Amino acid sequence: MGMRHHQQIYRELAQMEEQGWLSTETIHQEGRPDKKLYSVTELDKEQMRQWIGQPAEVSPVKEDILVKLHAGHLVAPEVLLV
Repeated sequence: MGMRHHQQIYRELAQMEEQGWLSTETIHQEGRPDKKLYSVTELDKEQMRQWIGQPAEVSPVKEDILVKLHAGHLVAPEVLLV
């Protein structure tokens, strides 16, 4: 993943934090830059619950990863991580 992709991810995370969807904890590291630990807030969980309950438009599955994730309970977690 290129540097530009990382910058985009951090911009999105910052926006989600501003909107109250994420909370962050800064973790100090010796000899390395501090890192941020992001957690999903109750607001985001509630919005996700509402979104899941809304009707969805059915379309053909074009990404086999979606099927694999849906049926992932059939295999050991390590298999999904590969």
